[in-house]
Amino acid sequence: MTGSLGITLNEEDHVTFPTVTKEVTISIPSVPNTAYNFVEDVGFFFACNNGGTGPFNLGGEDGGTTRPFTVSVWIKPTAGTQGDAILSFFQSGTKKSELQIRNAGVRFRDRHSSPTMTNLDTGGSSIVGGGWKNYIITQSGSTSTHIYEDGVHKAKVNNILAKSFDDIFIPGNSLAVMHGGYDHLTVWDSLLDHTQVEELYNGGNYFDPRVHSLVDNLQAWYTFGDDPGDSIGASAVIQDLSPNDSDTSMNGFGGSDALTLIAGPFTSTTGQLRIHMLSTGSAAGSTRVFGNKHFIELSNYEDSVTLPMKTKDIFLSSNDAVMQYDLYASLTNIPTASMYALTGSGIDE
Repeated sequence: MTGSLGITLNEEDHVTFPTVTKEVTISIPSVPNTAYNFVEDVGFFFACNNGGTGPFNLGGEDGGTTRPFTVSVWIKPTAGTQGDAILSFFQSGTKKSELQIRNAGVRFRDRHSSPTMTNLDTGGSSIVGGGWKNYIITQSGSTSTHIYEDGVHKAKVNNILAKSFDDIFIPGNSLAVMHGGYDHLTVWDSLLDHTQVEELYNGGNYFDPRVHSLVDNLQAWYTFGDDPGDSIGASAVIQDLSPNDSDTSMNGFGGSDALTLIAGPFTSTTGQLRIHMLSTGSAAGSTRVFGNKHFIELSNYEDSVTLPMKTKDIFLSSNDAVMQYDLYASLTNIPTASMYALTGSGIDE
């Protein structure tokens, strides 16, 4: 018996077997973890449709139609100065807003209201030369814009910073852009609230947005090298892996391809997979399993444990993150109803 399942954050799976087991092996599988690395200022960028009308219909104009959205991206800046673009938001070929590097954190800027621009800054320390960071921008239909860093709400402004946009350029169509890694860009046609942002961030662990509670609002998902259809070189492309039926793949434009492939942010887990023989939902289990640590814990990709035991069921729970697991069970021919019998079918043979 084999299986590959996922456990919702801080919840429990009850796995039952068709017959009594001989041996059970449980592991945390490895995850796809390729990212694109921008290494030179040559004017190269990705977009859905450079200069034309892109596939999105998000953001809005003050006093006009407004559409909520959320955009999430993982970045690892290796070079960049204040004002360099991370992501640029365009409408019919005109830049409307931009996520930028700052000396302290990042800034989301409304570029459509020049010379009176509105800024939303995270503050903090410089992110250039550090590790991977996740930024999530959310905007309501008409009242506010928010920015999150690694799942933590950093700033809010009671204004619509992202005017109407139909395309996203990575990083932007100029030389004033970030160098470094990009991974897992998602675009949603809904404002994700704090709980939904935490669900997407998943404690910094790998997360497939197609199992998110708002998957119906997922417009695009770019994994930067995880999909076989992604490529760098003369015909650089990033495939859209969302369930959305629209063609929202991104293509390279504007000069020679200056990309390399690097490892993405998901090299280790911050969550744990816990294996136990008693349900935490039972009267005794709620105290004994976690309180007395009656469990085996796996805490990294490709960690595994083999349990040479006879059982008819097993319980698995997650801690600090949504956890994926693979399970393999070698079975006897003893019926589960005879688990504790001393004689009978499957026992005497």
